[in-house]
Amino acid sequence: MDTKVSIQIIAKETTPLGRLFFQCCLQALLDSDWPNEIIIVDNGCSADVLSMVDGFHQEFALQGTHLRVEPLLGNVTYSDLRNFGMSLISPDTTIYHWVDTDEVYFPEKLNQLRKTLEKYEGKLRQIYTYFYHFTFDPRTWQFKATKDNIFAYHKGLHWTKGVHEHVDGLLPGQKVQTDVEYLHFGYLRPQWQTTLKWLHYDMLEFKNVDRYKDERLEDQDKKVYTEPYFREWRTPNTILDDRREECAKQGPWPRERVPAAAAPVYAQADRWDEFLRETEDYTLWDRWQELCLAADGWRDTLDEIVRIMEACNWSYNGTKKENHDNPGDATAPAARGDG
Repeated sequence: MDTKVSIQIIAKETTPLGRLFFQCCLQALLDSDWPNEIIIVDNGCSADVLSMVDGFHQEFALQGTHLRVEPLLGNVTYSDLRNFGMSLISPDTTIYHWVDTDEVYFPEKLNQLRKTLEKYEGKLRQIYTYFYHFTFDPRTWQFKATKDNIFAYHKGLHWTKGVHEHVDGLLPGQKVQTDVEYLHFGYLRPQWQTTLKWLHYDMLEFKNVDRYKDERLEDQDKKVYTEPYFREWRTPNTILDDRREECAKQGPWPRERVPAAAAPVYAQADRWDEFLRETEDYTLWDRWQELCLAADGWRDTLDEIVRIMEACNWSYNGTKKENHDNPGDATAPAARGDG
């Protein structure tokens, strides 16, 4: 079986931390012999992030991997982005693999995958991998789970749904669980940035953020009532704190189980909160807290935060970028620097 692998990455990184995760992601793929091509769909990365990506072109070319970056800007759905990327795939592709910018693979696992696939020639439907989900810092992991992110490719594949997208048109054949593994770093960002991501998801899916205004609950008599979603311990910057107990049960991630590509992230593990403060622009978070003090709680800030984020195309630091297709007039705070 002549395996031709096309990796697709949807990228919208605008901060130094996002740049770091993305760099580690690409380095892990470079350390493997898995991809024949990598297609990056740029949905509004900062100039600094795009410059970092550009630095990988020659290195990938030297090992026979074609790396290309194509823009699709604006507030489009993830299915739109993935279908656009799929339209760019080389016609001789046999395997389609989607990767996120905050995922760092174990290269040696990817290197073994081609041999594993030899026995499934013409009989493969999709491939499952394992990921380790990290929360709070690079030593704190919450769970291990499987993900169906590699598929036998043909032109009939098509993505549907806005956020939690689903691929339709899969070929008949076997579903294969492999031992391919990666580390997922998406929840190592400041928690208020995770809240922004979730608000963005709901705007794409439902055109509102009402789920984060009020939460439906039941009392002991099964009577339904509502409470503000952000209350007591839960704020936009503590939204993940209910996961701490589950994470504590896992114990720290072992140093020897860190891919070389992830070393720059892991090097900051002992001082992660301090590192975030040094790396990320917290001006938007400061503004958000001021809005809360002037309003009647976090609930009454959400519509204004959505307006600010729509004006900057959901850039995590709340600032407009020249390479974004942004509507409206932003009133977001100024950034300390690009990217």
